[in-house]
Amino acid sequence: MVIKIRSVHPLVVLVILLSLLPAFLWAQAGRGKGRVRGSVKDEEGNPIVGAKIVADTDRYDLKFDAESDKGGRWAVMGIGSGPWRFIASKEGYIPGILNLNVSTVRANPPLDFVLKKATAAEVLGGREEMRQLILQAEQNFNAGKYDEALQGYQQVLAENTSIYQLHLNIGSCYLELGEYDKAIAEYQQFLEQDPDASPVLSKLGEAYVRKGDFDQAVGYFQKVIEISPNDHTTYYNIAEIYFDSGDVEKAIEYYQKSLEINPDWGKGHLKLGYAYLNQGDNEQALLHFEKFLELEPDSPDAPLIKELISRIKGSSA
Repeated sequence: MVIKIRSVHPLVVLVILLSLLPAFLWAQAGRGKGRVRGSVKDEEGNPIVGAKIVADTDRYDLKFDAESDKGGRWAVMGIGSGPWRFIASKEGYIPGILNLNVSTVRANPPLDFVLKKATAAEVLGGREEMRQLILQAEQNFNAGKYDEALQGYQQVLAENTSIYQLHLNIGSCYLELGEYDKAIAEYQQFLEQDPDASPVLSKLGEAYVRKGDFDQAVGYFQKVIEISPNDHTTYYNIAEIYFDSGDVEKAIEYYQKSLEINPDWGKGHLKLGYAYLNQGDNEQALLHFEKFLELEPDSPDAPLIKELISRIKGSSA
């Protein structure tokens, strides 16, 4: 048997297509051939791994998302032309927002986010009562009321255990109270969440210096250098450790590295002058003392350094 296929009138086909067209257009709305890429870094220029990037627009009910890799790089593809908002976020940082009029016919400029680490008060946002407790604790800390500051920070952390940033504040309270082991434990808890936080690594180094464990202190300061190689204060801190422990030659090496990064740092020249004077190298000591006076003529140390310069010159006359 031959089955006859009834022909469909062209007008009927047109009506069907028109009825489906809005749904088809809606499905495609906001999509295209656009590609947007960029990076996410912290304020020190270090890449932030695992940051979430979301692209959205008021035009369409559509979002694109990506995640930064170990180099802090990210990319979004298949995005349509028009104005888009890009938001980069990661726990412990203040989110960043950048806007871009995306093109699908030419290359889009890179969007490079620089995220600032969030303080505990900023993480709490609109929770006013908790924010006020933190602000009061910070005021107590700055006034030297470390016991009261400690109680405030601990109260907020007890009710908001996810705000790991408070471990830095609590650790700093213990540090000023002379309870170094407790301070170290708090800093370590912070590093469990953010292992490359150079300010916390520096505080650990400081805690070990105060405790008298110079080897551990140098180890943590070296980690800071690996993360932030242009931080002149870290080289200075290592130099201070070596100077205090009697290794003047090593101290000079690190004072010099500090000044290579920041040659106009008066304090660095002052301490390097003392180190050379300790070695009996009066010529180099004189050079750095004079540079110190040039940079900081009104320093409280200036009268003593002028007297030292006078004696050095007198002894060589």
